[in-house]
Amino acid sequence: MKNSIINMSIVMAAIFAITANAKEPPKVFLPTYAPADQQNNFLTFLGKYIPEDPTTARAYYNAIDPRGEKLTFTQWLVKAGFIGKESDWHPTGPQVIRTGQPVGVYGDNIINTDSRVIVINDADLGFVRNQFIRCKPSCTAKNPIIYTYLENYPVKVADTLFGFPTPEEAKAAILNANNNRADRIADVAFEWAPPPDGSSPDTRYGQLYAYVFHRNSVTGAITETRNWFDDPDVLNQLNNRASDAFPPLHPIVAGDPFAPELDARGFKQHPGACFMCHGGSPQALSSTGKYPRQGRVSGFKFLPLDIPNLLFTSDNDTGDSLSRAAQETQIKRYNQAVLVTHGARLANGFWKVPMVYDDQGVLRTTHAIETILGWYGGPTMPSPTQNTEFVPVGWREAANGGKAPAGSEEMYLKAVAPACRSCHFQRGIDADFGTVASFDANKSDILELVLKPECQSDNPPPGKRVMPAARRTFDRFWLQNQDEPIKAHYGFTSTSYCDSLK
Repeated sequence: MKNSIINMSIVMAAIFAITANAKEPPKVFLPTYAPADQQNNFLTFLGKYIPEDPTTARAYYNAIDPRGEKLTFTQWLVKAGFIGKESDWHPTGPQVIRTGQPVGVYGDNIINTDSRVIVINDADLGFVRNQFIRCKPSCTAKNPIIYTYLENYPVKVADTLFGFPTPEEAKAAILNANNNRADRIADVAFEWAPPPDGSSPDTRYGQLYAYVFHRNSVTGAITETRNWFDDPDVLNQLNNRASDAFPPLHPIVAGDPFAPELDARGFKQHPGACFMCHGGSPQALSSTGKYPRQGRVSGFKFLPLDIPNLLFTSDNDTGDSLSRAAQETQIKRYNQAVLVTHGARLANGFWKVPMVYDDQGVLRTTHAIETILGWYGGPTMPSPTQNTEFVPVGWREAANGGKAPAGSEEMYLKAVAPACRSCHFQRGIDADFGTVASFDANKSDILELVLKPECQSDNPPPGKRVMPAARRTFDRFWLQNQDEPIKAHYGFTSTSYCDSLK
């Protein structure tokens, strides 16, 4: 069987093919761009880009795992408590999943977890994600350690218009990932945990691991490691890609840290590819080659499960255990654990939240915390299901008790929610888009990086990054006319913004 990395590249190439009938998003990959600029238009940092390579990735892993105890995915799973011992893990096939973290439930093929959800993250990367979260000692304890991991799978589609799956294709992909688990790309694991040297046991910060899933092209043996596999035939294929297939900027060498390919635009090194949406940014190494602060990067948080940006096997089929309706309880439980990483704290059934003054002088909690609580009815989260039409206070118009200008609620639900908040949830209070005023404070960047690429094919120039920051989100933004509410908000028609630049 061919390696899953090769298969992923074929699938992703189909995803981004464009037919004659497609509404084509702005071109941001230009022949004059250097390879590094071609590959770094997406999922890298505006104004904060620090090149990452195998050396920086190795330094990061040495910082968060100095004893090398989590070199394989099974080692990580044991440390996190999802499985009892490495031999319990089955890399393929259905699993026995025990949610609610029952005491002492370990054994062959058993996954011990607080919550498990399987969906397609249709708004940003387009993978099936089989994801789990687990807290020690519990998710309701004060200051728990939290672990989450995601198995990522490609989605096969027949439609060449950017590869957004039909409901039937989405269901087939999720069921295949659930039942077979044989063609996944990678396993990504996150910890909300103290520093590894034990110096500050009450401190918590994000620690990230990426494990490549590989079936050897000769022996068929499966490995899941955070370093590239030793399979010369496959590595040669990856290193010798044609220029239009984005060959690696740094030659792939067996034993070097795995660099995920998330958007069919080349391999982006760990951990920066994850920081892009989870918050934080890559750090420069010290003069002695060490990653600073034992890998602690300010701003990192876990991502909530935002239902409108997800696909399920079905919406509410009563006989479908993987439908949205069937998974709502698990989604809520997952999001409650995510809240902890954003600074909220559960006390006597009530979520206490941090309050800060934003750059507009408004005392508020963060966009992410307000929205997650709002999805479920407020600080006690009484609703069992997610209210996908929730609008934060700072975006509400007069009819709903707010002060936002007319059209703000529509812009929030039709543009900001699907295209912006997934990543901006994890940005600082100056750019979290928690209010319409916060959004407008970033107007110059929005005009240049979101709207202007439609007008000028050479914008943004190399060194700047388009928004939305993920290629799939960028495509969907234009294909679904999510630009229109933003243009209207700033007083433009569909075409007048570009006309104003001529």
